[in-house]
Amino acid sequence: SLVNEPGVDGVALHQYTQPTHEQAHMVFLQDADTKEAFDSNGRADHAFLTGTPKIDALLEAKDKVEPAWPIDRTLSDGTKPKRVIWAPHHSYGASWLNFGHFTNQKDSMFEYAQDHPDIDFVLRPHPFLFGTLTGRDLMTPDELTDWRMKWDSLPNTFTDIDGPFTSLALASDVMITDGVSFIAEYPLVTRKSVIFWEKPDHWEFSPLGKIAAATTHTVSSMQQVVEALELAKAGKLAPKVQEIDALIKAVRPGKTSAATAIVSLVLDDYASDKGD
Repeated sequence: SLVNEPGVDGVALHQYTQPTHEQAHMVFLQDADTKEAFDSNGRADHAFLTGTPKIDALLEAKDKVEPAWPIDRTLSDGTKPKRVIWAPHHSYGASWLNFGHFTNQKDSMFEYAQDHPDIDFVLRPHPFLFGTLTGRDLMTPDELTDWRMKWDSLPNTFTDIDGPFTSLALASDVMITDGVSFIAEYPLVTRKSVIFWEKPDHWEFSPLGKIAAATTHTVSSMQQVVEALELAKAGKLAPKVQEIDALIKAVRPGKTSAATAIVSLVLDDYASDKGD
């Protein structure tokens, strides 16, 4: 829901015009723009703005989840290294999203990690990333294996494929990503913004996506990534508090949890005998 289809101005059509949207008696929605799209499509009486349980879980993680970091090191001065998540996306072509550019990042990120043993780096790839790289001939299997072996051989690096995201996020100091959902999910969990390594010509953000993108520190080169990391190490990366508050307001519209709101609406509808 953060990204639009090419040529669409506003909410992407697949968010509100699919057969299930047209036929469902009740549809529960995450954000006000999508609710407005349902209303304009003649479904106002069947669409309800509630937020989603996933968003609630992300917002509540800080109080319910234990931070966990997969690298356990102490520096020579007795301090812990700074902790960076690097989260590249899998979308490599104009036909679908077009955010990912791992092949343009991998060597410079490896070199930076190698030259900065005072920082821990956890690579958190999109689950489709490695398959996309080899399946679309962006890298051969041998090239990918060789790069991963080099990366994982460093004492300050780790590759986390499917560990709990919230635990990892809460243990980190900052995230670098070129991806989509993490620009919203990371600040919802941590109340900190990401360093968004933007790829030119990616699909346009939706109205909600623009709110999420405003929370980021957007960069376009490795040099700018390094500059942002140096600010983060020094605790001087702008916190983007107002922008993150605006994101939270946009994705959690109600005073109660989404689950509570949904159950209440279903019970009220059943009691009113309007359902079939």
